[in-house]
Amino acid sequence: MQRKKILLAGQQNAGKSTVFNMLTGARQHVANYPGVTVDKKTGYFSNEFGSYQLIDLPGTYSLTSFSLEERVARKALREENADVVLNVMDAANINRSLHLSLQLMELELPAAIALNMMDVAKKEGIEIDSQKLATALNVPVVECIGRLGKGVEDIAKAINQAKPSQFTIPYPKLEDAISILTQRVDDLECDSKPASRWLGLRLLESDQEAISWLKSELDAQTWQELHELIEQQQSAVKAKLGTEINDYIVAQRQLVVSRLIDSCVSFEEQTSDKKSFTQRFDSLVLNKFGAPIFLIATVFVIYQSSIVYGYELTNYWWPYLAAFREVVASILPDAGFLYDPYVRSLGLWVVDSANTLLNYIPIFLILFALIAILEDSGYMARIAFISDKILHRFGLHGQSTLPMILAGVFAGGCAVPGVMATKGIPDNRARLAPFLPCLHELFGEDPALYIVVGHLFCRK
Repeated sequence: MQRKKILLAGQQNAGKSTVFNMLTGARQHVANYPGVTVDKKTGYFSNEFGSYQLIDLPGTYSLTSFSLEERVARKALREENADVVLNVMDAANINRSLHLSLQLMELELPAAIALNMMDVAKKEGIEIDSQKLATALNVPVVECIGRLGKGVEDIAKAINQAKPSQFTIPYPKLEDAISILTQRVDDLECDSKPASRWLGLRLLESDQEAISWLKSELDAQTWQELHELIEQQQSAVKAKLGTEINDYIVAQRQLVVSRLIDSCVSFEEQTSDKKSFTQRFDSLVLNKFGAPIFLIATVFVIYQSSIVYGYELTNYWWPYLAAFREVVASILPDAGFLYDPYVRSLGLWVVDSANTLLNYIPIFLILFALIAILEDSGYMARIAFISDKILHRFGLHGQSTLPMILAGVFAGGCAVPGVMATKGIPDNRARLAPFLPCLHELFGEDPALYIVVGHLFCRK
C-alpha cells in the first residue's frame, strides 16, 4: 500500500510538535530542509485508513515570504505534492490562528483542521462549535488535546476525509485584477504551480518569493509581458484603494475571521478582576519597569547555568573522555623512541579532536533544556519584543538578545552555543550577532571601536 504524505502546518506555540509526537510516537527523525538550517521533522504512523508519512513544517504565523521559516513552509506546500495538509490551530487563540488557516485554504490543497488545546480554551471560557466551523470552511474540523493524547481517532478520520476547500475570501476591490491575473497564470506552463487565484493574489501584492520563482520558470519575454500586466493591474488597484494592497488584503482577511468567530465561537463573560495566567504573566514580564529587570535576571540565570556551571561540570566529564583516549592509545601501535606510527598519530588526533567537542556536552545539555523551557513558556517571543526596538538600531533583531549573551558579547561566553541559539532569527544578517565577540581579535579591546564596527557589521 502506498504511503500518503501529510504536511503538518500551524503557528508557533499552537502545540504542533505535541500533535506530531502524539501521532508518530518514536517513529520519527530530524534532518534539515535542503539548503537551509531549518529542521525538517519526519514521522510515520498507520491506522485503519492507511499508512502515512507526516512532515512537520516550520511554525509560522502567516504564508508571507519575510522570514526563512515562512519561505520554507511555502516552498514545501508548493512542491511536496502532499495528499493532506493538517492545520493545527490553537483553540485558545483562535482569532490569531484563523489567519493562517484562511491562507492555507487559498492554496486549494486537501486540508483538515485540528483544534488543539481545547482544555485551555474551555478554562478561558471559549466555546467553539467545531461542526459549524467545519461547515463554514468546508473542511473537516476536529478537537484534540495533544499533551494528553486525546483526539487521535478523530484526527485519523479527518485526514481520511480531507478535501480542497471551496471557501473563498472575498476581495471586492481586487476581484477584477485577480481575475485578469488568474486567467493569465492559468496559461503559464510551470512545474509545481500553485493555485492560480492564490498566485495571482501574491503577484498583485508584489510577493518577492512568488516573483523570483516565476522568473526562474519563464523565459524572458513571457516574464516581461506578465510583469507589465502586473504593474498595470497594480496601478489600477492602487488608484481605487487609496491604500497599500497588502493592508487591504489583511483587512479583508480580518473581516472574514471576525465573521467566523461571531458565528462559530462564544466567549464566557469574565469579571474584570479575574485574569488568566497569561495575562498575569504578561503584566509582570512586559511591565515598563519590571520587564528589563526580569529580562536581565532570566539571561543571567541562563548564562550562569549553561556557561559557568556547565563548564564546571566538564571537570567531572573530562576524566571519562581522557580514559577513553587511554583505551584507544593502548589498542593502537606503540610509539618508538624516534618513530611515531602514522596510524597511532592519526588515531589519537581523531580522538583528541572528538574529545574537544564532546567536552562541551554538559554545556549544550543545560543550554538546550533552558532554551526549550523559554520557547515552550512563550517567554522567548517576549524577550524579542522587549529588546527589538533597541537592537534594531544596530541592525539586529529582538531575537538576537539570547545569542549575543551566550556568545559573550557582554561577557565571556562561547560562540558555539551562541550560533546554535540563532536558529529562530528570521533575518540571515541578524544571525551574525554571535560572531561579534570574534571582532576583538581584529580590533582589540577598545569598546567604542568594538561597538562601531559591530554596528556596521550587522547593519542592513
